[in-house]
Amino acid sequence: MKRKEFMMLGAWVLAGVVALFTVVFAVWWGGVNQDEGWYLYAARLVGEGKVPYRDFFFTQGPILPYMYSVLPIHGLLSGRLATLAFSAFSVLVSIAFARRLVGRERRGVVSLTVFALLVCNLYHMYFTSIPKTYALGTLFVMLGFLLLSRGWNFLSAVSFAFASGTRISLVLILGVVGMGLLVSRFRQLHWLWFGLGGLFGLFLVYGFFAMDPKSLKGLLAAQAYHAGRGGFDPFFAVGAVSRLVRGYLAMGAVMFTAVAIGKSVGLDGDAPADRAESLRLRWMAGLGFTAVFLLQLSAPFPYDDYQVPLMPILAVLVAVPFANRVSDHGVAMRYWFPVLVSGMCAFGSPLMQEW
Repeated sequence: MKRKEFMMLGAWVLAGVVALFTVVFAVWWGGVNQDEGWYLYAARLVGEGKVPYRDFFFTQGPILPYMYSVLPIHGLLSGRLATLAFSAFSVLVSIAFARRLVGRERRGVVSLTVFALLVCNLYHMYFTSIPKTYALGTLFVMLGFLLLSRGWNFLSAVSFAFASGTRISLVLILGVVGMGLLVSRFRQLHWLWFGLGGLFGLFLVYGFFAMDPKSLKGLLAAQAYHAGRGGFDPFFAVGAVSRLVRGYLAMGAVMFTAVAIGKSVGLDGDAPADRAESLRLRWMAGLGFTAVFLLQLSAPFPYDDYQVPLMPILAVLVAVPFANRVSDHGVAMRYWFPVLVSGMCAFGSPLMQEW
């Protein structure tokens, strides 16, 4: 076994150990969040034949209670394990998307970096292991970008629509990506297929509730309740960002390291069109991230964990330039740095101290 392969294997083993630590702590020792019971109860009501918005108050999209209602969930632990499964799939999809954005020689680095930034992050694993909209919303968002990178525009839009059906604020990504395709791919009609997919997906998610007067009234009332709880508080918003940064310090460390290294080495072995496509996809992902981030930050109570479904996008946007820039800076920098910095941040996490 070559030294490079041995070092990479060692980094993956360490990442697996850290990931096991974060998953066990998040699922078993993670503090109970009051929303967990609320979402699980909504799923139970749907399983009993009741309809969201019409028969009970529900503030988010309808996909989560319907999907969870068919799963064998009988309590908090099984609910967390089911959510963890969605979280695991979202990580795999995020890695697959990141691999589409780099050259062949850098796919191992970018895969390990995305894995470390997400699974070795105790904050991220906690909030994507508890029964809330975050894990499922993340899965649909990242699946949408993966499908988009493969040119499957119709299915990509359907996935983004399902993301908005899980967490309503994520609908902005559908709009941003659609506008991006309209501007950059007008002649190829990619935007048309994407638009049709978005309309089809939104109809699947919200069509019944829009056509049922009682359900529509309940859905609009729930959103009015959310928007009417108070005005924008800049100090609360700054506090939310501060807590979010604390939860994702490792991501910042990897990002600033990539910037400090300097010039990107590009996509060896790929055509110039692939480099342009990678950049275009990253721009659309970044704009979608920014749009939803600012919308959620403007909420009357912008809790820091609202942004969790967006962080895999940022992980990919950080991992790609890191992988492109560290290829000539030693094996240790390539493989060990993201894992070590993520592990240290997880070990020193305020969440673990609190638990």
